[in-house]
Amino acid sequence: MSQWNGTVWKAFLKQRNEPDISSCCIDSDFGIGILTKVIQLGSQPKKSNPFYEYTILNEDRTDALNLLSFEQFKKLIESH
Repeated sequence: MSQWNGTVWKAFLKQRNEPDISSCCIDSDFGIGILTKVIQLGSQPKKSNPFYEYTILNEDRTDALNLLSFEQFKKLIESH
C-alpha cells in the first residue's frame, strides 16, 4: 500500500520562490523543510512550476526542493 503525504510540498515550494527566503529540504523521513531569512541555503528552483504540479516536482526533486542529505546540511550550516 502506498502512502499519501498530502500537498504540504506546495506550500514549501511557494516559499522557495520568495526572493527574501532561503530554503532547503533535508532528505530524511518524508522530508524536513527549512526556511530562513538569515543563512543562504541555496538558490531558488531553476524550473518554474506555477501550478504546483506533482509531475513537474517529480522530474527534478533535488532542484525543486533544494534536497540535501543531513550531512550536506550540517556542512552548509558549519560554514556560516
